Amino acid sequence: MNGLIDYFPENAFTVHQQDCDWQQAIDLSMRCLLENNIVEPRYVAAIKHSTQNNGAYYILTPEVAMPHARPEEGALGTALTLTVLPQGVYFNDDNPQVKVLIGLAAKDADSHINAI
Repeated sequence: MNGLIDYFPENAFTVHQQDCDWQQAIDLSMRCLLENNIVEPRYVAAIKHSTQNNGAYYILTPEVAMPHARPEEGALGTALTLTVLPQGVYFNDDNPQVKVLIGLAAKDADSHINAI
């Protein structure tokens, strides 16, 4: 991969105008990765499970989150998605509203470093 854009598969950029909850936001950010067989369904489930148990550890700044799970939880490749939620979503009362989700899948501990 040469540049950042190379980490984004086809249809990796979406804008979702409707209200959604945090679980739907995760689904939206991972949909392209599932459709392109870059992650298994258990990867998305692992993100949700970890969020329920540990909180939204992947919120980078107010309005920006990078949902992801560990490679062994079902990542088959390395890729990114970009999902914009103009209405925003709250992962819980302790976190700021998120409007941009950068979905991340990494097949191992190092393959995504250049993208980040």
